[in-house]
Amino acid sequence: MSKDTTQTIPIPLKRRFRTFRLTILPILIWVGVGASSYLIATRGSRTAGVEGVVEAQQTDLAAIHEGTIDQIAVRAYSFIPKGAIIASLDTADIDQELAVLDREAARVRALLLSERASHEASRRDEQQERVMDARRLALDSEQARMQTFDRLIQLESDRIELRRLTTERDRQERLASIGTDTRADMEDATYRAEALERAIREQESALEEARRQQDLADARLAEYTSEDRSLGVAPVEAILAPLERELDVIEAQRALLEMRRSQRVLRAPHSGVVTQLFAGEGESVLRGQIVASVAKAQAQTVTAYLDERAGARDVLLGDRVVVRPRREGATGSAAGTVTALGPVMVPLPERFLRDPQRMEYARPVEIRLAAGHELMPGERVTVKFVGGRPDLGTGASASGIARGGGLDAGETKGTVR
Repeated sequence: MSKDTTQTIPIPLKRRFRTFRLTILPILIWVGVGASSYLIATRGSRTAGVEGVVEAQQTDLAAIHEGTIDQIAVRAYSFIPKGAIIASLDTADIDQELAVLDREAARVRALLLSERASHEASRRDEQQERVMDARRLALDSEQARMQTFDRLIQLESDRIELRRLTTERDRQERLASIGTDTRADMEDATYRAEALERAIREQESALEEARRQQDLADARLAEYTSEDRSLGVAPVEAILAPLERELDVIEAQRALLEMRRSQRVLRAPHSGVVTQLFAGEGESVLRGQIVASVAKAQAQTVTAYLDERAGARDVLLGDRVVVRPRREGATGSAAGTVTALGPVMVPLPERFLRDPQRMEYARPVEIRLAAGHELMPGERVTVKFVGGRPDLGTGASASGIARGGGLDAGETKGTVR
């Protein structure tokens, strides 16, 4: 039996490399391209959804001036339109100042009318005008003198009464020192005497003012009577200018008071719901103290929480999203754009935890809804990230909350403020 003497011819290394390059390498390349395409297409789907609710954009209304709340015009949780009165502070002091200014303005206007009429009459009869003016100034002087006299009489009466009360107080002190009278009677007499002393000081100030007015009235009368009657009638503008300037000052003061009065009325900066009242009628508030909070009826910003295990880094600024309400019977969706990303993972709000006993973390993402889309504060929504960049694929879902302010990576979401 003969042996097989056939020998295996070795394949050259260059030929082996050429066979690998033409057959196996293309297969590996196509497998790599397919795997990369799959990873890119499914990159966004790794973000898992979490629960969320819509939060309201809330505005706190504070008192500009301190005072006492006169009226609360709304109730908590009631809907109010923009500009509606929420609360008003007591304006009794301003009303009193306005009444004084109104009386003063009426007086000045009356004087303006009187001066104008007097000037027109003086054109017809200068002498009669001078007589009328002299009588008017004399009447003003006499009235000022009578007012001064009345003040003086009242002041003297009060001084006599004060001396009587002082005597009575001294007598009560002596009686109290020997035990004949009670200390309460002595304190009562002292209180009445002190009150009368304050009244006397006020009367003295009023008397000084009355005397000043009398001097002014007498000076005007003396100046008028000493004028050269041959000069004729002065131009009407020269006569009315001081009163008009005085009236302008009064009107400016009144406008300032009206502005202060309007500032004591708190109005809704936008339509919405009164979420909370921090003060009631009759309570005193300080300047800057919050009186009420108003939340917008609709929200245009959504905060979605992306689970840390679901590829939260895949979402980028500018990504497009679709927001759908989760309430029963809700239809339609709202488009939006990612406007801010939380810099760190934050604890998931308690109401979103699947297990209250186990802490979970998520990345907050702020989303701005497109114009014309709004959500109801407090409702649950689902956010689907549809990308907007080639490397995000078809996107993923997450739940979120609609809110009205900026994004705070440390804040807890889930309650209507």
